[in-house]
Amino acid sequence: HAPVTYTLTIHPPIIIENLLPERGRFELMNAVTQSVLWWSNLEPGERVPVHTVGLDAPLLLLVNLGFCRTPVGEGALIHHGGGAGILRAGLNSIENAVRNSKDKVRKTL
Repeated sequence: HAPVTYTLTIHPPIIIENLLPERGRFELMNAVTQSVLWWSNLEPGERVPVHTVGLDAPLLLLVNLGFCRTPVGEGALIHHGGGAGILRAGLNSIENAVRNSKDKVRKTL
């Protein structure tokens, strides 16, 4: 038979997007070892694909805005780990993390 042409699209496992009106430092931390695996300073509206983080361990997202930051170890769980590259945190977990973060920000202002 004749050769078949395929299109292969490779997506990063995680894309971090700063939807805040402030510049901030975003970190991905291994929830077990508490080690920072990736970080970047993002401007408002900036998106960054993350290709260097494995999905074999639980991942926490931490945000530092200068005047307010996520306490170490208390980040939003964005991946439970152990999966085959599928984010399984679910919208409820992320929604709860955002709600808790907003409450913490209000308390610091």
